[in-house]
Amino acid sequence: MRRRGRPSFLATFGLLSLVLVVLIGVVLGQVMSGRLRHFALVQAEQSARVATNVSVAPLFTPQDLRRDFVPLDPTRVDEIERGLASAVSANGIVRVKMWNR
Repeated sequence: MRRRGRPSFLATFGLLSLVLVVLIGVVLGQVMSGRLRHFALVQAEQSARVATNVSVAPLFTPQDLRRDFVPLDPTRVDEIERGLASAVSANGIVRVKMWNR
């Protein structure tokens, strides 16, 4: 008759293998999650740049951007707002924020 105090070699090996496989799965899951998140952010940034270059950038002239805090005249502001409204609806752009570097 066998003693019940100690598990067999096969049971010990199986339990240790299970623990290692679970540990490897958790580590790989964390690494892949971080990489996928980074890839998604890079793709979103590239999409935003393309949408901006195609839809928003052509609305502005160099004179609009060289005014040093002098407001644009109301007719020019209306032109830009009409163009932005169509860009927002067509390309899924939610907000346009401009600032001087």
